Formats: sequence, structure tokens, C-alpha cells
Amino acid sequence: MGEEALDLAGLGCADTPQLFASKLRKAAQSPAPTEAERRASAMRAYYDAHFSATAYEQNLAELITPCSLARRDDAYPGRPSKS
Repeated sequence: MGEEALDLAGLGCADTPQLFASKLRKAAQSPAPTEAERRASAMRAYYDAHFSATAYEQNLAELITPCSLARRDDAYPGRPSKS
């Protein structure tokens, strides 16, 4: 997760097990958000932008393109052709 995620409402970070347990207890005592609140939340938007299936596909496409270009014979000047 990026540093900007630390500012999302409802997201907590803990440096110790005790702090984690405290934050978990507090979250468990809070009322659960409605489905509409979940869909409209900044945390959901962040998740969708970075971790959804669409984001995963886009990230893979960005990684694959340079790899596929690097495999082309003309990407390596002076390298003998395979033909």
C-alpha cells in the first residue's frame, strides 16, 4: 500500500501487537458501515484503484509489454537473428 493509504478513514496501522489489539477491539465495537457506505468510501476507491481485478490486469499488462519488447530480436542491436 502506498503512503497515501495511511490517511484513509477506517484504516489503522499499529507498530506493536498491543496497539493492533487495541485498534481491533475499537473497530469491533464500532457499528459496521452499510453496503452503500462501503461502496462510497475512499478506502473502497483506493482498493479498486490498486487491488481490484482491473488494476491487477493493468499492472500485469504494463509489466508484460516491456518483457515482450525485450524478447524481440530487434530490441538487441547486433544480436544474431534466430531465422
